[in-house]
Amino acid sequence: TREKEEMVATLTREREEEVGRLAREREDIVSKLSSENAEIVEKLAREKAEMLAAAKAEVASWEEVVRKLTREKEEMVATLTREREEEVGRLAREREDIVSKLSSENAEIVEKLAREKAEMLAAAKAEVASWEEVVRKLTREKEEM
Repeated sequence: TREKEEMVATLTREREEEVGRLAREREDIVSKLSSENAEIVEKLAREKAEMLAAAKAEVASWEEVVRKLTREKEEMVATLTREREEEVGRLAREREDIVSKLSSENAEIVEKLAREKAEMLAAAKAEVASWEEVVRKLTREKEEM
């Protein structure tokens, strides 16, 4: 039984040594994996921060493009509005000039036609008076006969 006890003691010692060795290996592996995981997490955090910074820069760039395009659009609208108002004003002045000119020309035409009508009326009255004189003369002559 002594042999048996020695054998049990040896096996127990060997098993405890094996358990200790396995525990140390497990701790080494856990420590190594924890270290690797920490490095991976740090690397991913850095990459995420870099990507976020790049995305923010890209957004800022596009925001500037949008602001620039908005300013350009507003300037174009203002220019087109001003040009349209100038064109409307110019056309209104041209219309007024044309109306004024036509009114003046119409007045001149009316005056000319009135003069011509008066002259024609005077000529017609003179013609009628001349014919009336001829009729009176012929009537006298007829009565004398």
